[in-house]
Amino acid sequence: MRNAVMLLGIFVGFLMVAQAGAQTVEELKQTVERLQAENAQLKTDMESLTVENKRLRVLAGLVEPEDRALAQERKLETQTDASGRITKATSNPMELIITGGSRADHEIHLRYENDQPILEIRGFYSRGIYRDVKSMELKVNDTPMSITVSNYRSKRQDFGTRVNINADDEFLTLNLTREQVAAIGKAGSVSGKLGRMTFRLAQDQIALFRALDARLGQQ
Repeated sequence: MRNAVMLLGIFVGFLMVAQAGAQTVEELKQTVERLQAENAQLKTDMESLTVENKRLRVLAGLVEPEDRALAQERKLETQTDASGRITKATSNPMELIITGGSRADHEIHLRYENDQPILEIRGFYSRGIYRDVKSMELKVNDTPMSITVSNYRSKRQDFGTRVNINADDEFLTLNLTREQVAAIGKAGSVSGKLGRMTFRLAQDQIALFRALDARLGQQ
C-alpha cells in the first residue's frame, strides 16, 4: 500500500512537471510569434521612415541633383513603343508655390505626348484672372524665358443656389521645347509670373524637368 501511494505521488508529480513543461513550450511559442510580429512591424516602420526621410530631403533640397532626378523619375509614369521610345510621360499634379498676386491654390502637371513636352497649370477658384494671359514669364537662374500659353479653358464651380457665389477653375496649357525643359531642369532656381500671379518652383519640381529631359535623352 505504501509503495502504491509512493508510485501515485511520483506519477502525479510527473504529470505536474509535464503540464508545466507544456505551458512553458506554449508560452515560448507565443513569445516567439509575438517577437516575430513586432520585428516585422519594426521593419515596415523603418522602411516607411526611410521613404519619408528621402522625400523630405528631396523637398528641402538636401540631396544631390542626380538623386532628386531619380526620385522624381519614379513619379514620372511613362509609356513606350516596341522600340523602347517614349510615347507618353506624365507626372502627378504638384502644388505650385505662390509668392504673390493670388490667394487661389494652384497645381502644375508636367507631361509629354506626341513628341511635345507640356506644362499644365490649374488655378482653383481663380475667378477668370488668366482669361487674357498670353504667356508665362520665367526667370531661370536669372535668365528670362517666355513660354506662350497654347490653350485656355475654364470650368464653373457653383456653391449652391441660396447665395450668388461662384468661381472658375482655370486650366492653362503651355507647350515647351526640349531646350526649355533642359534649361529648367539644370537650374538652381526658377521663379515666374503668370498674369498678376507670381510663383517659384520647388527643388523637387525642378528635378522633375531634369528627369523628363534625362528620359528623353536616352532615346
